[in-house]
Amino acid sequence: MKNAKGVALTSDFWTSLGNESYCGITGHWITDDWKLKSVVLECVNVVERHYSDNVAELYKQFATDWDITNRIQALVTDNARNMVSAVDKTGFAHIPCLAHSLQLSILHGFKAADTETLFGKCRKIVGHFKHSAANTTELENCTESPLCKLQ
Repeated sequence: MKNAKGVALTSDFWTSLGNESYCGITGHWITDDWKLKSVVLECVNVVERHYSDNVAELYKQFATDWDITNRIQALVTDNARNMVSAVDKTGFAHIPCLAHSLQLSILHGFKAADTETLFGKCRKIVGHFKHSAANTTELENCTESPLCKLQ
């Protein structure tokens, strides 16, 4: 990455099972021989609230520590308001995550189609098999026989 002329970053926050917050930052660049490199550069425990000012400072400090401030071409994050605002405050170009945008669009479509009743029934069916080894075994056996009737 030291020789990369430009670097794109992706970043996401998540909470561990121990209820600790983490921020991961991955760097992406193209080498002189046109190979894409993607490397996790940092995974840091974040104790501060994820206010845009705090996140912006985290990103600016990261860029300074890695000496890439002037080489960052874009920073990809989810579409949360605090993340968009944070990246704006850094001066880096922001690209919203395509997968997150697609997920939000699908969820919006589900709400518009009033699918909650259908999803509730699906969750109940999945739960029936997920929480019972006997029911799962019966389902597995049933999938092998066209004559099987689930009751």
